[in-house]
Amino acid sequence: MEFIQLLKNQEVTQAALFSVEGELMNVIIKDSKEFHAGDSVACVVNDQKFDTKIIKKQQYNLYLYIPWFDQLNLRERRKAVRTCCEIRAYIQSEQKEIPVTVLDVSITGLGFFCARKLSAHRPYKISFMMEETMNHLEVMIQHVQETEDGFRYGCQFINSREGTLFPIRRYILKQQLTKLEDV
Repeated sequence: MEFIQLLKNQEVTQAALFSVEGELMNVIIKDSKEFHAGDSVACVVNDQKFDTKIIKKQQYNLYLYIPWFDQLNLRERRKAVRTCCEIRAYIQSEQKEIPVTVLDVSITGLGFFCARKLSAHRPYKISFMMEETMNHLEVMIQHVQETEDGFRYGCQFINSREGTLFPIRRYILKQQLTKLEDV
């Protein structure tokens, strides 16, 4: 098991990294009485420091929210866990709207199904409703897989600022918190 350090009020606490899923990290600590839901803490992993917030505490387990968006190196594939969904959407291609279905989302990209063949490594605009917000994002198709009735595409968000991805980040976090309720 990998160990990280938690910094709170200039005190260092050793923590075992249990799991990371999307923007949610679960760590286990020996003495949890100094930590409370809502606290801000810093994490140090392999000489890299980043700020987190405790969103749930359960005995010796701390569940931390990690805003990965600013810290990801987007040149590497599949840096973030994808969350399943099924959302009707439209791809803008040559002045036409092509219907697609978004199958999964992450903070760096999404996967969708389309009955038509689209060109890989070309930017497209995709529009869909999520978290009561109409999202218009630019994506680059990175991967294409042919299926029986069409094509499954894996895309990376391009030219997106953190604020434009807020509804997606909120959706992913809500899905992760729903999983926590079962713990």
